[in-house]
Amino acid sequence: MRPDAEQEVVVLLVLRIGLGVLSKMSASSGVKLDKLDIGCVERDEDRADFLSACSRLDLRAIRDLVENKGVDVNSEDGVGQNCAHFIVGSAEADREERQTQLLGYLSSLGANLNAARTTDGWTPLFVAAVFNRTHLVQALLGNGASAEVRDLEGKTAEDWAERYRMADIKDLLVHR
Repeated sequence: MRPDAEQEVVVLLVLRIGLGVLSKMSASSGVKLDKLDIGCVERDEDRADFLSACSRLDLRAIRDLVENKGVDVNSEDGVGQNCAHFIVGSAEADREERQTQLLGYLSSLGANLNAARTTDGWTPLFVAAVFNRTHLVQALLGNGASAEVRDLEGKTAEDWAERYRMADIKDLLVHR
């Protein structure tokens, strides 16, 4: 078997049966796994913990999951919401400064601020605009979110701000 084929088999086994079982099989069979970085395999639990930490605005947990456990900053839930959706939608008290800090941190690591939910096509900017969160609209635009994205109805965040008569939000989106 060629070496790259062996790695493919190991990766498929990790995905299929889990790392713990593979480690036990490896130890008993004498197969060496030390050439593979199997710590980079993202676990569903880690992804869920990451999105939950984003919702709680828990910078320490987010950093640990991203920097130590290798969680992808663009991990999504079942409807396409990523970290930015959870940060924008957080109900934590005294959140403005932490939300702004987290959006900057995660966007610097490549988080997609234009990720659209599969249910309606809304990006984090749509959520911030509809909930009249001026500081979040500013933070998202400042970190590269696009105001040009259209949802599944063909509307932009500006269209929704106009519909709900949010003049300050519409102003930010028009004069970005």
